[in-house]
Amino acid sequence: MTFEDRFIKTIQQDIKIFIFFNILSTLFRIIFLVYFREQLVNVTTGDIVLCLWYGFLLSRKLSGCIMAVSFLFCSLPYIVKPKWPEKLLHQWWGSYAIFILTFLFVARIPYYKIFNSGYDIMLLNGLEDDWKAIFQTAVAEYHLWANLAIVVVATLVLCFLLIKVLQLPIYQPKCGKAKKALTIALLIAAPIFFILVRFGGGYSYDTGINWEQAALFRSHLLNEAVLDDGQGLMRADTAWARLHTLTVDLNEKDLRSSIKLLGGNPEAATIEDAFSKENKRQGQPLPAKQVVLIVGESHAHWPFMERYKEMHLVDKEKARFQKNATQLAFMIPGGDGTMRSLNVLIDGLPDNGMYENYAAESFRSQYATGIANTMQKLGYKTIFWYGGIGSWQDVGKLTLAQGFTEFHSGADGKISHQGVWGIPDAELFALVNKYIEEHKNEKTFHCILTTSNHPPYAIDVGALGFDRQQVAKNAPDTIPTDDNHLNQLGHIWYADLTIDDFIGKAQQQDPSALFVITGDHAERFSFKQQEDEEAIFTVPCIFYGRDVDPAWFESDGVGSHGQITPTLVELLSPIGYKYSSIYHSLLTQEEYAFNKKVWATNGDIGTFQDLADDELSFDFTNKLIAEEKAAEIVTAWRVVKGNKIK
Repeated sequence: MTFEDRFIKTIQQDIKIFIFFNILSTLFRIIFLVYFREQLVNVTTGDIVLCLWYGFLLSRKLSGCIMAVSFLFCSLPYIVKPKWPEKLLHQWWGSYAIFILTFLFVARIPYYKIFNSGYDIMLLNGLEDDWKAIFQTAVAEYHLWANLAIVVVATLVLCFLLIKVLQLPIYQPKCGKAKKALTIALLIAAPIFFILVRFGGGYSYDTGINWEQAALFRSHLLNEAVLDDGQGLMRADTAWARLHTLTVDLNEKDLRSSIKLLGGNPEAATIEDAFSKENKRQGQPLPAKQVVLIVGESHAHWPFMERYKEMHLVDKEKARFQKNATQLAFMIPGGDGTMRSLNVLIDGLPDNGMYENYAAESFRSQYATGIANTMQKLGYKTIFWYGGIGSWQDVGKLTLAQGFTEFHSGADGKISHQGVWGIPDAELFALVNKYIEEHKNEKTFHCILTTSNHPPYAIDVGALGFDRQQVAKNAPDTIPTDDNHLNQLGHIWYADLTIDDFIGKAQQQDPSALFVITGDHAERFSFKQQEDEEAIFTVPCIFYGRDVDPAWFESDGVGSHGQITPTLVELLSPIGYKYSSIYHSLLTQEEYAFNKKVWATNGDIGTFQDLADDELSFDFTNKLIAEEKAAEIVTAWRVVKGNKIK
């Protein structure tokens, strides 16, 4: 056999393996759905078909990994060395992969019964449990030996089928030129194939499917069925790594020093007491019955900037906030992703990369610094609204565990359209307006997380009035004007449209309502030319309502997401009211603000990575670095060790 003969032969064997395991994953997915079919309530045939399709796309990653090992250790050596036993190795590797996947699938059935989930962080948490007790439970309650027998029998049957598949005839061109042409075509197709496999059927993270964005259905079972066991293990490993990514040493001495550096009481017995604060704001508390925090998906500050005004992307908000509003010039989000920012808002703890939404402590106790817990103590019912599905990043469980009395998602009620990430913002806001109308005499705090301004940007913004040609005409040199970017700009325009419409209706329902408008992060938009840090990182921070004083914030004021909660406390409580917050209120006009990545001060903004290049004083630079590390230490202690300091 020539080099081309061996290459064409073994590539076809690898492709057979790829197809076999993709079909096997789909078969397991179907069995899983049939086994738990009683949970398929209010699920259509279309939902099930879509679940299987998304799962098929996602399982390309697992099948691709199996195929990659096959190519590297079975095919590639054979291409170079004809005597390499590729046939036997293909069979052995495929059989081993079948056994592992079959074992994982059979074990997933009792796991799902226990945790109502496919493999997740609880799997790794269980490694610290009593193994003897786990084994006895598996034998007594979950039929360990019978399940192992099923694994063995199923593995033997599937291995037999795989061998038969590998024995199927392969195509081998007879003409030498045809062999070379096919070899070249396969080599050219390989990178494209790799990309589609890498991103779960798409050409990028935003267009493909992965475990973090697989919660696409109202049905929890369908969301879990999308994931194969390889992605389930990836979810568990990623969550575990995020939770245990500590860049600081935890000891009492450093903790107390950190508390002091952040303005807390280093002698306190608990984190909560260490950051106890007293409202010193003069004046009567605002009488707002409805308090609304809007966290807009990718709702960045840059469209509000003067140099982008001719694009008219946020005209409605800008017009509304001309009066009865105060705006912060430089607002830094809690983190550089939706969940990292959301954790800061929900928990009141600075971001240090740990992802508190996966931490056991977040479900054992309520963080006194958290926004829902704080608002409850002020007498407000607390409700979290999310356009997507509650199982995404466990946001439903987290918010309920952290003091929100109700959680409503895109899966609630009848909706006319559901995109990849959830219902359109207009429909989400309509649900909130309806709730306010029915409960407008109750003191209620609403936290609303939108979803529409996110890939794949599925709203038909043109039908709603977005003028692509006019925006492209008025776009400065920094803004790309290709169709994809214009569609993305249309969703910024759509976010402005829906936020303004919601606020207008809610204000009619409750004239005393207080609104806070911000974004989760700003980095998603790709500028055509290099932009400054203000445009890249900052999000809006706007307080709006009948009783808002425009003079509350200075024209060059800086702040961060964590300061929203203490600001609300000081606006809504009487002088002398005590609360717990690591952050200071925005009303105190702090000199600087920061998150784990970005800092801002006196009209200047930058990243910690480039801090040495900024023209700041040596003492100020050291102070920023020290306080950021102190914030990480306090958060890590509270999440890992709990509230007590000892």
